[in-house]
Amino acid sequence: MLPTDKIVQFLVLLFGSLNVINSGMVYGWPSASLPQLLDPLRNGTEINLTTWQGSWLAIAPFLGALLTAPLSFSAASLLGPKKTIIFTFYPYIISWIVVAVANSFEMLFFARLIAGMSDSCIFSTFPIYIDDICNTGSKRRFYSLYPISFAFGILIVNLIANVCSISDTAMIASLMIFLSFSGIVIVPESPYFLLTRNEPNQARQALRYAKNKDEIEEEYEKLKDQVLSRGESELSLEKIFSVPIRTNLGIGMILVSAQQLSGITPIVSYITTVLKETDVQFFFDPSLSIILFALLFSMAMFSALISDSKNGKNFLLCSLLMSSVSLVSIGLYFQSVDFRNDFSLLSTIPIAALLIYTIFYGLGLQNIPYVYMNRMYSRNIKSKCLALIYMYLSVISSIVSVFFTWLNDSREIYLAFYCFGGCCILGFVLVLMAVPRCKDWCEEAEWLLKGRGTGEQNYEFLLTSFELSDFSE
Repeated sequence: MLPTDKIVQFLVLLFGSLNVINSGMVYGWPSASLPQLLDPLRNGTEINLTTWQGSWLAIAPFLGALLTAPLSFSAASLLGPKKTIIFTFYPYIISWIVVAVANSFEMLFFARLIAGMSDSCIFSTFPIYIDDICNTGSKRRFYSLYPISFAFGILIVNLIANVCSISDTAMIASLMIFLSFSGIVIVPESPYFLLTRNEPNQARQALRYAKNKDEIEEEYEKLKDQVLSRGESELSLEKIFSVPIRTNLGIGMILVSAQQLSGITPIVSYITTVLKETDVQFFFDPSLSIILFALLFSMAMFSALISDSKNGKNFLLCSLLMSSVSLVSIGLYFQSVDFRNDFSLLSTIPIAALLIYTIFYGLGLQNIPYVYMNRMYSRNIKSKCLALIYMYLSVISSIVSVFFTWLNDSREIYLAFYCFGGCCILGFVLVLMAVPRCKDWCEEAEWLLKGRGTGEQNYEFLLTSFELSDFSE
C-alpha cells in the first residue's frame, strides 16, 4: 500500500491537472466550435457569427485575464494555492453553463471573458502548489504536467465537439470541473502558505499529509527558515521590478514571445476554418483538428520524456527553426497557388507542413518555456512573476489573433504565415543569445530576498542552474 504522502501528492497532481485540462478546453474551444458558429447550417442554434466576432470569442479569455490582472497577481499570496485553485471552479462553471444556454454573441463573449479569470490563476498557481506539496527531488519533473494537460484539454474538447453539439460539449466540460473541485477540497493546503500566515499548527498538520512522517520536523524547520529569509509578506510590485528580477522576467518574456509569435493561438483557433476550402481539407474535415491536437499532445509527452537539462535549450532552438520552415512553406503555398481551386497533389503541402509544424512545436515550444519559467523564480516570487508573464502572454496572443483574422479577411493569409515564420527566426536568435542553458533539471536559479543590517533589502542571484557562458556578451 502506498504511503499517505505519496497518495496526497498523486491526488494533488491528478485533480490539479484536471483543472489545467479545463483551461486547455477553454483555449481549444474555438477550433471545435467556430466552424459551427460561422456556418448557420451546421450550428443548430440561433447564433450566426461573423469572422470578426469569432476572433473576439477566441481572444476573450485573454482579455478576461487582463481585466482581472490584480486578482491573478495576488490570489495565491492572499488565499493560498489550494483556495485559489478552488476559486477557479466558479468562473469556469459559470462560463460553461452560459455557453450551453447562449443564444447570442454577447452571451458567448461574456462566458469566454470570465473563463479568463480562472485561466490566469491556474497558470500562476498550479506550479507553486506542486512546489509546496511534492517532494523536492521530483517536483520539477512535474512542471511539464501543465503544458501536457493543457494540450490534452485542447484535444478533448475537439473530440467531444466532433460528436456533440455546442451546448452538450459545454455541459460535459462543466462535469469535469465538478470532478476537479471535489478532489481539490480533500487535499491539504500549502504548508508554506500557512507558515506565511503565522499558522504553525495547521502547517504541521498539512505536512503530516504531504510528507513522510519521519521528515515532518525537518521539513517544517526548512520551510520556517525559507519564510523568514525570503520575507514574502513584504514583497511588493516595486521589488518585483528591481533590476535582478527584471532580468529573469525579461527572459520569461522572450520565451513567451517566441512561443506565441509562432502563431500557435490563431492556428489552434482558426486553422480548420482557414483550410476548409482546400481539396485535402474536404477529406479531413472535421477530423483534421483532432489529428493535429492528438499529435501536439503526443509530442508534448514525448518532449517531457526525452528532454533534460543538457538538451532542453537545443530542443527549443530546433523547434523554432523547423517551425519557421513549416510556416514559410504554408505561406508560399497560399501565395503561389489558387488553393480554392487546387485539386492537384500540391494541395497536400499545407497539411503536410502543418503536421510538421505541430510535431516540432510540441517538441520544444509547448513544454520548455513553461518549465524554464518555473525554474527561474524562487517560491516567494514565482506566482507574481508568472502572473505578470501571463498578462504579457495575453496581450501578445490577442494581437497575433487579431492580426491573423485581419489578413485572412483581406485574402492575404500568406503574409501571416510569413510573419510567423520570420518571428520564429527572430525568436531563435533571441533564445540563442539571451536564454541560459540549464545545468541540472533538479536545481533552480532563484532570486532570494534577504534582509541585512537595518532592514535594508538585498537581492542575491544563486548561479546554480545557469552558466554565464551561455549569455552573449
